[in-house]
Amino acid sequence: MDIFFEKTAGRLALGVFILSVAFGFCLPAFAQDGAGGWDGEPDDAKPSAKRTGSDKPGKDAKQADDKSPAKDSAKSQVDISDLLELLNDDDDEVRLSAAQRLGLAGNTQAVEPLIQTLANDASVSVRYGAAVALGLLKSPLALDPLVAAIKEDDESLRTAAAQALGTLGDAQAITPLQAAAKRDKSELVRAAAAKSLGMLGEKRAAATLRAVLGRDKSELVRSEAATALGNLGDKRSAKTLGKIVLRDKDEAVRLASAEALGKLDEKKITQKVAIALLEQPPTDEAESKWQEQLNRAELLARLGPNAMRILATATKHKKRHVRKLAITALGISRDKRALVVLITATKSPNTSDRWNAVHALGRLGDKRALPHLKTLLKDRDDGIREIARHAIKLINKANEQR
Repeated sequence: MDIFFEKTAGRLALGVFILSVAFGFCLPAFAQDGAGGWDGEPDDAKPSAKRTGSDKPGKDAKQADDKSPAKDSAKSQVDISDLLELLNDDDDEVRLSAAQRLGLAGNTQAVEPLIQTLANDASVSVRYGAAVALGLLKSPLALDPLVAAIKEDDESLRTAAAQALGTLGDAQAITPLQAAAKRDKSELVRAAAAKSLGMLGEKRAAATLRAVLGRDKSELVRSEAATALGNLGDKRSAKTLGKIVLRDKDEAVRLASAEALGKLDEKKITQKVAIALLEQPPTDEAESKWQEQLNRAELLARLGPNAMRILATATKHKKRHVRKLAITALGISRDKRALVVLITATKSPNTSDRWNAVHALGRLGDKRALPHLKTLLKDRDDGIREIARHAIKLINKANEQR
């Protein structure tokens, strides 16, 4: 998301909308209203509509406890009728709020009025609110209007239409989304289109996404393309994703690609990538070395279960930096199968390895490590005792939040 904010400074309205692209639909702010082996586990809605009196939605909301099927049905019809009327209000914010709430209401009676709003409203913000709402309603009638909107001049409207086509879930949207992902002049539109191609779940879109991942100049677009490939589950994309993990200059793109590769369950390629990451020599600059190791450990952790065995073996590697990297990655992974390996590493004759393993147990957050960590509170080494206390606190905090 750092990339996004850097690229969209000064465009607050559009920026808030793109947050919905990344995290799902939300109302814009300006419209608020083994024991043993590695393969086992150890035993052991404030409306902006300007209403008064009994006609206020807020009053209806307070009566929610007084429900019956008949009352719910009648209330729904009243609410929909009121919201449809508000689509013609003179205030842009009121119309935008009405469009958004109609999408969330899920009533298909709103489809035709929202299509008209998308096509004809004088406010761009209201039009893109209508676009998002149409996607949520998932009506086939919305397909053609949204495809038309993805070709509009306004960047925010094209972005909204691209996102809505993904939410709509109609496979017929693949062709216009592919065109937008490859050729739209706006990185925001291309990113939204790439994300939506992943949402549609059609593997025939994978070739386009691989091309976008390999060629687009925008880090945001490449990240979304990588994530979409993971969501599609097309194993033919594993090789491309592996190359990006190792070669892309942007850390966010590499992380998204590593996570996507982990989802594909392509064991051979995943393990090759894990080995390559482990064997890359660290930089000479002391100031950047540790951050580089952390970044690489995060990449390894995101590769998922197929990399775990490689990491377990690497905890006994002859090179110290490889052992440290593997141990750190196992902690970040939060994979429960890492517990036995990390506990074993805390018994290493190498003090540095022991310290790193105890720290990793804290990151792992598995409360089954607590008995062992408590024994380390009596360790002869001051550093081990201190990091054990820290790890115990981390685990307790993690489990309190669950």
